[in-house]
Amino acid sequence: MPPRRTARVSSQRFAAGEADGLIAKLQELLPDSSISSGGYRKAKILKEACDYIKKLHREVDDLSENISRRRIQQ
Repeated sequence: MPPRRTARVSSQRFAAGEADGLIAKLQELLPDSSISSGGYRKAKILKEACDYIKKLHREVDDLSENISRRRIQQ
Protein backbone atom coordinates (compact mmCIF):
# COMPACT_ATOMS: atom_id res chain seq x y z
CA MET A 1 0.00 0.00 0.00
CA PRO A 2 2.72 2.59 0.60
CA PRO A 3 3.50 2.94 -3.14
CA ARG A 4 -0.12 3.93 -3.85
CA ARG A 5 -0.05 6.50 -1.11
CA THR A 6 3.19 7.95 -2.44
CA ALA A 7 1.78 8.07 -5.96
CA ARG A 8 -1.32 9.88 -4.73
CA VAL A 9 0.70 12.43 -2.78
CA SER A 10 2.93 13.04 -5.81
CA SER A 11 -0.16 13.46 -7.97
CA GLN A 12 -1.62 15.99 -5.55
CA ARG A 13 1.63 17.95 -5.50
CA PHE A 14 1.69 18.04 -9.28
CA ALA A 15 -1.93 19.16 -9.37
CA ALA A 16 -1.22 21.90 -6.83
CA GLY A 17 1.81 23.06 -8.81
CA GLU A 18 -0.19 22.98 -12.01
CA ALA A 19 -2.97 24.98 -10.36
CA ASP A 20 -0.45 27.60 -9.23
CA GLY A 21 0.78 27.96 -12.80
CA LEU A 22 -2.74 28.28 -14.15
CA ILE A 23 -3.63 30.89 -11.55
CA ALA A 24 -0.53 32.87 -12.50
CA LYS A 25 -1.58 32.73 -16.18
CA LEU A 26 -5.08 33.81 -15.21
CA GLN A 27 -3.65 36.76 -13.31
CA GLU A 28 -1.79 37.84 -16.45
CA LEU A 29 -5.10 37.96 -18.35
CA LEU A 30 -6.73 40.32 -15.88
CA PRO A 31 -6.57 44.08 -16.43
CA ASP A 32 -3.55 45.71 -14.79
CA SER A 33 -5.69 47.72 -12.41
CA SER A 34 -7.34 44.64 -10.90
CA ILE A 35 -4.50 43.03 -8.98
CA SER A 36 -0.95 44.08 -8.28
CA SER A 37 1.64 41.40 -8.91
CA GLY A 38 3.23 41.56 -5.46
CA GLY A 39 2.04 39.08 -2.86
CA TYR A 40 -1.13 37.98 -4.60
CA ARG A 41 -3.57 35.58 -3.01
CA LYS A 42 -5.01 32.77 -5.10
CA ALA A 43 -8.54 33.30 -3.84
CA LYS A 44 -8.40 37.00 -4.72
CA ILE A 45 -7.19 36.24 -8.24
CA LEU A 46 -9.96 33.69 -8.75
CA LYS A 47 -12.59 36.14 -7.45
CA GLU A 48 -11.26 38.95 -9.65
CA ALA A 49 -11.25 36.61 -12.65
CA CYS A 50 -14.87 35.62 -12.02
CA ASP A 51 -15.90 39.26 -11.63
CA TYR A 52 -14.05 40.21 -14.81
CA ILE A 53 -15.65 37.39 -16.80
CA LYS A 54 -19.10 38.43 -15.56
CA LYS A 55 -18.35 42.02 -16.61
CA LEU A 56 -17.29 40.84 -20.07
CA HIS A 57 -20.50 38.81 -20.40
CA ARG A 58 -22.56 41.90 -19.54
CA GLU A 59 -20.65 43.93 -22.12
CA VAL A 60 -21.24 41.27 -24.79
CA ASP A 61 -24.94 41.19 -23.93
CA ASP A 62 -25.16 45.00 -24.13
CA LEU A 63 -23.35 45.10 -27.46
CA SER A 64 -25.53 42.33 -28.88
CA GLU A 65 -28.63 44.22 -27.78
CA ASN A 66 -27.35 47.43 -29.41
CA ILE A 67 -26.65 45.60 -32.66
CA SER A 68 -30.14 44.10 -32.63
CA ARG A 69 -31.72 47.52 -32.07
CA ARG A 70 -29.75 49.06 -34.92
CA ARG A 71 -30.81 46.28 -37.28
CA ILE A 72 -34.45 46.81 -36.35
CA GLN A 73 -34.16 50.58 -36.94
CA GLN A 74 -32.74 50.09 -40.43
